[in-house]
Amino acid sequence: MNHSLLLDTAVPSLLATMDALTLEPDFQVFFKKAAAAVRTLLNADGTALILLDEDSQTFEYKLFEGEQQHLLSAFKGFRFSATSGIAGRALASKRSIFTRDYTQASEAIPQLVSAGLQSNLVIPLISSDKVLGVIASSWFKHTEKHADISPQLLALAERIASQIAVACHREQLEAQLRSLVTIDPLTKLLNRRGI
Repeated sequence: MNHSLLLDTAVPSLLATMDALTLEPDFQVFFKKAAAAVRTLLNADGTALILLDEDSQTFEYKLFEGEQQHLLSAFKGFRFSATSGIAGRALASKRSIFTRDYTQASEAIPQLVSAGLQSNLVIPLISSDKVLGVIASSWFKHTEKHADISPQLLALAERIASQIAVACHREQLEAQLRSLVTIDPLTKLLNRRGI
């Protein structure tokens, strides 16, 4: 599909789908669909959800969707400093960053280089002025397909990322509410409802 056809026909339905997906009650189902849309849009090998833990100021790999599932599933739970890596730079600048040759980037994480990561696009997730983390679309082989990302495709990927951010924020708020119901805020122990 050429970029003109993509922008003229696929984009409106893609955006409508993403808007509707914010109502998906199961976050993991939502993320799989949203990540697949980003992956397809960018012709990437996969998309990862990397969330910020504000207390420890670390990033944590939460979910990955894509062709290299066997490689990157091992990274689930992997943590690294929120001030390091390309994700840290995207977080600080609140701007998307495309790294064409990840293996040569000074901020490359050695474990990801060892896994074969060649290029990536990191988009910050921001909802209600709260930075939640990033999504990272990845390529594991050098091809001309990802030599450049057009401004139109980047804008669409960022739009999908904004929908992911809204869903992440909603998921975090719901988890906080569930915690308030079962955990005593003073003692941090289970209350009668949590037993």
